[in-house]
Formats: sequence, C-alpha cells, structure tokens
Amino acid sequence: MVSCLAALDLSAKVITLLDVYMDASTEEQSDRIREEFRDPERVKTLLRAFLGKSYDCVEMLKFKRKFGVSDEPMQTVLMGIIREESAKTARPGGGDYDNTILQRAVRWLSVCADTKAKQFLVGLATDNAVCETTRIFAVQAYMFSADAREARDVFPRLLADDMREGKDGLNIASWAYGSAFQAYDEAQEDPQKRESIIAALSAVLAREKDNRLFPHGDKMLAERSAEWVESPRRKAALERFGKQPEKPE
Repeated sequence: MVSCLAALDLSAKVITLLDVYMDASTEEQSDRIREEFRDPERVKTLLRAFLGKSYDCVEMLKFKRKFGVSDEPMQTVLMGIIREESAKTARPGGGDYDNTILQRAVRWLSVCADTKAKQFLVGLATDNAVCETTRIFAVQAYMFSADAREARDVFPRLLADDMREGKDGLNIASWAYGSAFQAYDEAQEDPQKRESIIAALSAVLAREKDNRLFPHGDKMLAERSAEWVESPRRKAALERFGKQPEKPE
C-alpha cells in the first residue's frame, strides 16, 4: 500500500491531512490511517506537523481514539520532541525560551500518558530551572491524565512550598489550583477522580498560607463541595485570613 504521506512534503500540506483524516468516513480510509501510525517515523512526522498548529488536547484525543492510535508510539515521539526542543532552546543558567512546539508537546503528552510519562510531567512541573509556561503546561497535562489516586497523592506536591520558589512560583501555584478545578469539571464520567480532587484541594487549601491564592481557591472549591463549605478546616482557614464564611452563589 502506498503511504498517504509519501507524496507530501513536510509543510502545511501535512496539516491539511489532519482535516482529511478527521473526515474519514469509510472503514477503508480509517484502515489506511491506522496503517500510517504503525511507522514511528510517520508518527513523528505527523505529530511535528500537528504541533505547528493550534490543535488542542481534546482534538488530539478524538483523533487518537477514532483511529486506534496506541499510546506507546505517540508517547515515545512526544517525549523525544520535548527533549529535543528543551535542548535546542535551553539557555545558559537554566530555563528555556518560550517554545510553542515544546509546550504543546508537553500538553499533548496527557492524551497518551502512562506512569512513566506522568512521572516525566511531574519532573517538568517541579523543576525550577524550566520556564514558567512549560511548567504550567506540565501541571495541566498531569492533572488531565491523572487517575483518582494520582490526583489525590500528587496534586499536593504541585502546591508544595518548594514549588513556589523563584519569581514564577506564585503564578505556577495559581495555575495548579486552576488546573485541578478544570480537571474536576472535565471528569464528569469519573466520580472517583472528582472525589479525589476535592479531597486533595481541601487538604491543600486548609493549610494555604498565601492570602492571594486562598480566596480564589476557596470560592472555586465552595462552588463544587458542600462538605468544604461547612467544614471545620475551612472555618479555621477563614479565621486565619480574617475572613467571614460566605455561601456560594
């Protein structure tokens, strides 16, 4: 069988192919696409092309599920791209320049993340030498891919004191809270994950020390958990910040 990509250069024509892929309506067309993803080099070619455009994780997850693309080749390619782009853009003294390919690859890793990939994401998120945006995307990707136990056990690590070091620390902590609430909202079909996220957020907010992070986190959690609204831990935290309890709207 002749490859769908054989006659294409590695330019915008490849991107156009994504629309063709997603519009595939016959089983024969779908089978041809699945065949493409048995070749690691073609996986890399396609993913690099997709990374050059603004396809989000939801679109990539739909693509992956529609054509039965397995986790391993996508994960291997994305982690390789992340390492390549990190090395390419690293600057002396730590950190990296704003790199859209790198950041999208980090986010897309969430659609094919196993334990190894999730550990990789946590490593990026907790590395103070990595740029702020990449760390934020790593937090988002981890929370998107985490199961119930991982959400409960690892999320507090993403808001630990050492995560807040440096000029970007507070902003990353704010994004970590936001990512947890977003993961909760998206886990409509996973009540155990939702329960774990609420438990983790309750534990973290109960000991939150920052008077800028607590009000927003408290409001968001109160909108999602009646138990938190009435909990002694919340009342103690509110007293610590000199605030009066408010009922969610």
